[in-house]
Amino acid sequence: MVIPQMTDLYHTGLVVDDIHGAMASLGAAFGVEWTEPIHTTTPVRTRAGVVERESIVSFSRGAGHHLELIQQVFGGVWVPADGSPRLHHLAFWVDDLAAESARLTELGMPVCVTGLGDGPVASFAYHDAGQGSLFIELNMKSKRDRLYEMIDHR
Repeated sequence: MVIPQMTDLYHTGLVVDDIHGAMASLGAAFGVEWTEPIHTTTPVRTRAGVVERESIVSFSRGAGHHLELIQQVFGGVWVPADGSPRLHHLAFWVDDLAAESARLTELGMPVCVTGLGDGPVASFAYHDAGQGSLFIELNMKSKRDRLYEMIDHR
């Protein structure tokens, strides 16, 4: 098993109240441009069962580490447990989603949200890092090219 390294960390997710306002202020602060916000509703598996995840997201464009802005949708899986701000997650690329997810679970970091499919995790997995509202997102490296094309990663 290959344990993810910090070099596999590719984005940090931030929950925001106003995605356009955050794009403007954080874009100016960090000198970044953003992808056009995407509004999707997708079924995901949570501890409470299958729910619809409604998301409005935008990624920073270009090279280096990326920021993902996630606009809160009332009652969604992105709402921080205590309603506070909102470093939400650190996202890592992994070679073996099931194995890495199992390893984090064994370390006491349970799966909170995953895609639908066969097995305990599918497509992606969010694990509760046990640090308040910080989650660890795991994504298969095989999906990297598709995302990097969308965010114009150089």
